[in-house]
Amino acid sequence: MKRIYGILVFLLLTGFLVSNCSKPDVWEMNRWYVQTGRYKDDEIRAFSIWCKVLEEEKLQKICDYYFDKFAEDDRYLQIDFYDDRNFTPDYSNGIKFTKQQGQHILAKFFYNPYKDTKRLEMLK
Repeated sequence: MKRIYGILVFLLLTGFLVSNCSKPDVWEMNRWYVQTGRYKDDEIRAFSIWCKVLEEEKLQKICDYYFDKFAEDDRYLQIDFYDDRNFTPDYSNGIKFTKQQGQHILAKFFYNPYKDTKRLEMLK
């Protein structure tokens, strides 16, 4: 009985430690960006994001997070990264931005589920 109790405690502690190991990455990512808008229709899901950190490696981690959470088999996924909060549009009513806002796009991520291709394109 003591052995079973010991195994259960070990499993609970291991599960607790493993589940908490991924959280610092999410906390760290929250310092890297702010999602300012999202859009979804039958064909696409899109996000507008203001980047606080302009490093390709970190942008890729953000893309991976959004891909894991939101990618679908029958809908495109688009993430537009902006370098200035004041020029980051809200995509709530569609993927629309002014010419001035478009000049602040730092990078774009696009996933095509029909060809199973995804890419991050750095624009600056």
